[in-house]
Amino acid sequence: RKAGEEQPKSNSLIFAMSVDNTWLEEACRSNPALETCRNLYRRKLWHELTIELEKVMNAKDHHHAGHSLSLFTNFIQGFADKINPLSLALFAVASIKSSSVDPLEGQEFLRNVAEGIAASQTSTVAGEACLYLEMQIAQYYLISENFVECKKMMDKGSRQLDALTEVNSTVAAALYFVTMQYHKQKSDYAAFYRAAIKYLAYTPAESLSKEFAEAIAVDVSLAALLGEDIYNFGELLVHPVVGLLKQSPSYAWLYEMLECFHQGDIDAYDGLCKANAQVLNSQPALVAHERKLREKITVLCLMAYVSSLPAEKKSVSLAAIGERTKLSIDAVEFLLMKALALHLIEGTIDQVGGTVSIFWIAPRVLTLPEIEDIKGKVDSWLDRVEKKSAELGVQSAGIY
Repeated sequence: RKAGEEQPKSNSLIFAMSVDNTWLEEACRSNPALETCRNLYRRKLWHELTIELEKVMNAKDHHHAGHSLSLFTNFIQGFADKINPLSLALFAVASIKSSSVDPLEGQEFLRNVAEGIAASQTSTVAGEACLYLEMQIAQYYLISENFVECKKMMDKGSRQLDALTEVNSTVAAALYFVTMQYHKQKSDYAAFYRAAIKYLAYTPAESLSKEFAEAIAVDVSLAALLGEDIYNFGELLVHPVVGLLKQSPSYAWLYEMLECFHQGDIDAYDGLCKANAQVLNSQPALVAHERKLREKITVLCLMAYVSSLPAEKKSVSLAAIGERTKLSIDAVEFLLMKALALHLIEGTIDQVGGTVSIFWIAPRVLTLPEIEDIKGKVDSWLDRVEKKSAELGVQSAGIY
């Protein structure tokens, strides 16, 4: 900035506040950890102060009603323009969530912080900070059941995130969290699944509480089963959060069902439904979509069967498919047409000869056992190649 040029003024009171030294003195007596923060503030070591404040805000004994909000309004606001904008946004959200304010007050508070950051900063980090705050505001709209405004902020946030060259994982997770909660309210299973998978991709599994991790694992698993165009379960099965279902006495059946769909195993699916009939009947969404589940597992059974065929034998009789999928010949033709329409396979049906030639299958994410199986097949192929090469070497001896 040129000499004598006026500093831009913020239209938010967030950056016009000063530290309340009286409050800080009392707070340091009740919480010795704040004494370190006060010393760093006096020495103007802003980066070190930010790190120390993160420890204070994340401490389990710090989140009693109003304490975090008091720390923000009486201390952090006094140097709001000196620390990283995203860190400031994180502190603001943590403080308002620890208090018992209503959604309107929460929105107003976070909006003031966002306006202050936008007016005083111009960096990419400031843009990320504002985006993070806006997604928290969108959550308040969702709580208030103002779905229209929530959707507007989600769409705007998605465009802003796409425009960023480098994405902070916390900011991206905030966008996908509110997106998946919105689609959950709307019972849009496929959209919820996609948002939840992205949320889990940006969120370390160890940062989630056991209760929340299990809850989201159940929700995303059900969404994968019920989503209209979800035919790939590998990405879900390899995620550690979903792996928690295996050890859960209440939801181990759900993990087993995901495996049935991933493998396209109709017999295992039927056995699982029979063994867990009482539990399944307590899930209204699964009961309501029982026919769609049967159609999906049948399509996946077809894909699994074709994938298991040798590379040189991708032409198979409709009767063989019918035996594997438990369908009549007419139903097999309909199944093939559906799989072709969904672009899960590519091929041609020979109705006269009663066969189908498949030359492409949609790729999917493999689990570790499946990767090991492929490795075994590749090793076996390499052994055959080496043996054949050795035979040719012996047979060609003396030719030259």
